Parts: sequence; structure tokens; C-alpha cells
Amino acid sequence: MSKDFNRCETPAMVLQMRYYYTIFKIRHHLFFYAETRTSRNQIFVDIFNAFFYYKIRLAQQAVALAPTAKHYETLAYTYYRNAQYSKTLEAINKAIAIAPNVDAYNKLHAKGEKMKKGICIGSLPGSSTEARFKLAKEAGFDGVEIGTLGNDSDRHQAKAIAEEHSVEIISVMNSKHWACPLSDADDQVRAESRAGMLDSIATAKAVGAETVLLVPAVVNDKTSYEAAYQRSQAEIRKLIPAAKDNQITIALENVWNKFLLSPIEFCRYIDEFDNETVAAYFDVGNIVLYGYPQQWIRSLGNRITKVHVKGFNASESRFTYLIEDCTIDWNAVMSALAEVGYDDYMTAELPVDGDNPEGRVHSISDDMDRIIAGTV
Repeated sequence: MSKDFNRCETPAMVLQMRYYYTIFKIRHHLFFYAETRTSRNQIFVDIFNAFFYYKIRLAQQAVALAPTAKHYETLAYTYYRNAQYSKTLEAINKAIAIAPNVDAYNKLHAKGEKMKKGICIGSLPGSSTEARFKLAKEAGFDGVEIGTLGNDSDRHQAKAIAEEHSVEIISVMNSKHWACPLSDADDQVRAESRAGMLDSIATAKAVGAETVLLVPAVVNDKTSYEAAYQRSQAEIRKLIPAAKDNQITIALENVWNKFLLSPIEFCRYIDEFDNETVAAYFDVGNIVLYGYPQQWIRSLGNRITKVHVKGFNASESRFTYLIEDCTIDWNAVMSALAEVGYDDYMTAELPVDGDNPEGRVHSISDDMDRIIAGTV
């Protein structure tokens, strides 16, 4: 089959010829895949991925040739079928801008409003905040979680960079809860920890985030479980007025701090505040060492305000990237999140890949698309 499209008279003819050429190429390579892959499942996955890759390419070319509402709808639907929801919304919004009263476009927009993808700023390689936000956007992330910023200048700059790249700052990770736990016996240490939280709340307010992540307490050889429980609750109660005044949620994360080791206890700890300003920041990967994330999600229910994801291999007790070598049942996790009505951000918290830093960010985004779609 000839690849010469120059004789085609219209954009529609060009695209039709390219579509047939694509199908031809996929069929042509089917036997090659069958000979080089030992698994029938792998053959199917390879062909399926190739098919969607070429369909997206064709839909993008259609928009480039003729940026009509119908072509944007086709592009949006192709992204949607490939579980690329943020790109679905971008494309269908352009279709709606051209033809706002088309019911099919609005329905596709509603389908595209799936759980949003976020990533921690520490998971993004780059020599500057701008480079990191730019990469996050290019990889398909909707938002970035940042750390505490100590002054208004840095906060305003971060907000401006986020707006420039159309990336939302979704939450702020408090910076002092490990070095200065709210559960420490020393009043001065706890006061410094509170000051750090106030800086985090001010950061969140300035950049437009709605959540501050807090590790509530640390149990160690100097701090008993009971003391950690009582002190941390007392200190968090002191922080609630500032958080409430600024419309910021204090989100308590489950980490390896030897504290809140069951979902029942975590629920009780939050409920005792009797204040919607305090909620849970649930980390899927952190739980796997001593529990099942889908069970914790159902127990915590609507107490969950944000979700972190990282991979974990339970057989070898080690963290992994999201899908490769990971033993988490992501489909069960997504089913549990759907059951409790969670549809906010899912934010990746993973290390920078030294061998392939930027490529890894894109693969994390792709993995999250599969996780959110429930097709892992």
C-alpha cells in the first residue's frame, strides 16, 4: 500500500487514506508479534496499544488540518477511550467553545471529569520550579503538590508559575512534622512544629491549595503511643482555628510512624476532633506493609480528602513504581474509592528515576491513567 497522500484532494480524504494505511500496518505486523511474543495476552496488549496510538495520531492530524468542533470531539473521544481524561477535557472544551449547544459534547465532557492526576514536586526532575511544572503539564498531570514555602515572594512566584502552565497547586506537604513532631515531649519542639504548620497553611492560602498534609505524631523510644495520641490531638486543636479561617483542610497522612496502625483507630482519631477541618490524606502504598488499602478506604470513607499513590511489593517488603513489580490490587483500590464516593485528586509520590528522569514522569502518568480507568 502506498504511503503517498499527496494526491488526496481534501483533509477528509487524507485522513481516510491514513486510517486505512494504519490498519494495514497493524495487520502487517501481527505475524511479527505472534512470532516474537510467547504470550497471547502480550500480543493483544501490543496490538491494542498500537491501534490507539495511531488513532490518537490521526485524530490530532484531523484537528491540525481542520480545527472543527467535530474533529475536536473525535480527538476527545479517542483520548477518553485511551483513559487520558485530562486531555479529553482539553479537547472537548475546544469543541464546546466552537459549538456550545451540542448535547453529545456536554455528555462527553461529563465522562471526562474523572479523578484528577497529581504529582509531588519532589517526584519531578528539574533545576527550577518552572521546569518541574512544565514537565508535569506535558506529562498530563492536572496538579502538583508542593512543600512549605517560607515567604510571600516564593508563594506568589509558585502560584504565577502554576497559572502560566495551567497546573493547579493541589496541596502543601508540611515540612517540619518529622524533625519537630507535634507529639514531642519538649514544648519548644511542639511550638516550632505548630509554627511550621502555620507557614504551611499560609502557603496553601497564597497558592490556592485547599489542603495541608500533616504527619500527626511519631512514636519512638522516647514518646509512648498514649503520649503521642494525646499531645498530637492537643496541638492540632490549636491549629484548627487558623486552618478554618483560611478554608484549609488539615489532612493527616498514614505513614510508617508507628502510629494509627488500624483503620478503626484512624477513624476514631479523626472523629474525636468533631471538626470537618481535620480529615485523612490516605496513602495507598504506605498501608500495604500491614494492611489492605481497599479495606482502609472503606473504613475511612468520606473522611478521605486526598490520596497519595506509590507502588509496593508485599512479597519483598519494598516500594516500587506504580505497576511494574507492584503487588497492589489497583482495581480493588479504585472500586473501594468509587464506593466511598471519592473523586478528588490522586497524587503520585515517587522518587525521581536517575536513569530516565523525564521519561519516568510520563510513564507514571500513563500508569495512573490505567489505574484510574480500572484496567490494571
